[in-house]
Amino acid sequence: MSREAKKRILEQAAQFLQQQEQGIVADATEESDGSEALWKDLIALKPTSVSFQEGSHEIIPCKPPTPKPSDSSSTNKYKWKTSLDEKFEFDFVRAMPYETIDKINWHQDVQGVQRSGMGSEGVYFVGFYGSSASVVVKGSRNMAAEVFANLLAGKLGLAMPLFRVISTGAKEGSAMLSAFRERDSHGLANASLGSQTHVMVKDFVRGVNLNLLSEQQLISIMGKDGNPNDIQKQRFSELARLLLLDILTNNGDRLPLIWDNRGNPGNTMFSRLDGQIIAIDNAIVTLSDEQKRSEYMEKVRDFVHLLQRNDKEGSEAPHFHCVRDKFIEYCSYDYGTPGSLLLQKCMLEEINSKDASFINQEELTIWKQHMESFEPKLVGLHNVDAQFVTSVWETLREQAEA
Repeated sequence: MSREAKKRILEQAAQFLQQQEQGIVADATEESDGSEALWKDLIALKPTSVSFQEGSHEIIPCKPPTPKPSDSSSTNKYKWKTSLDEKFEFDFVRAMPYETIDKINWHQDVQGVQRSGMGSEGVYFVGFYGSSASVVVKGSRNMAAEVFANLLAGKLGLAMPLFRVISTGAKEGSAMLSAFRERDSHGLANASLGSQTHVMVKDFVRGVNLNLLSEQQLISIMGKDGNPNDIQKQRFSELARLLLLDILTNNGDRLPLIWDNRGNPGNTMFSRLDGQIIAIDNAIVTLSDEQKRSEYMEKVRDFVHLLQRNDKEGSEAPHFHCVRDKFIEYCSYDYGTPGSLLLQKCMLEEINSKDASFINQEELTIWKQHMESFEPKLVGLHNVDAQFVTSVWETLREQAEA
């Protein structure tokens, strides 16, 4: 975290505490109907759970952190120990998903909270007493867009952390922030999350980002020399679904399939247990300008046209060569031309195997209506465009059938 970010958060903490002392902070209210509605929307999709099994051998084990050397010179034997002397360390080695994130006892169970080094708007790992169960609490300045993209990920059958959206001013959110004030002596979590109207409570997943994987680890996940076994072939199918999600949502902040950028390897995650691909940090970037929207649809048509042609020729499409290059750049791992051909085939199967009405505006509009029912309003609603996503899906399907 930068010095400027720390300063801003500390200023927010001081401001919040001052408001609380002056009685400016409002009393907790009932949660918006949208919170329960979105939770039901997610459960109705029967999302693929992230694979984990406590005590099982993981192909990507989590290494214990290197112990920090103690500074005996800074210890004053005459000083009484206070809460400021105790710093909570989240146990990434033992941490497991919380059993049911809709039934968290924030009043009694929270042991501590630790800020992640990732996420400019605040991502916090929360540990609980007497258990390895954990959750992630995330703030976002584009909450509605992220929620919408998460629901689409569930629709496509991608593994993803379950999530709920709660208001920081409602009873549960207030209980959560109260627990954070008591457990976080520096007040960072309360300051950065309390300044936002809503936060996302998510399952903790035992996963690792693409840029942190070694070549040998990716060989165990996706195979060697483009010759995967049956389980490893599932990873290519999952990667194709992840890329399809990004096309539907115009999300170039992951792997540069049809976008001219460097991508973001931190937004591609693999399960530590078996290498299952996990959809995290999903987003939607809609195009309200008609010309830009038309240009994007043309880009999608060209993508499918080249995909079909290269599949018939048994050659690697340029878009998929870009994705392959990123694996080489990030991890020095090359699944080869055979791996690209398999990924291309998986992508075509994902497009062709689903009914034309699989992505439909009616269902997507209901999701948006549930987001609009929050009070106060979710931020990022302007980026949620059911018609845009439906049009991209129709374009994909029409071009594939042409």
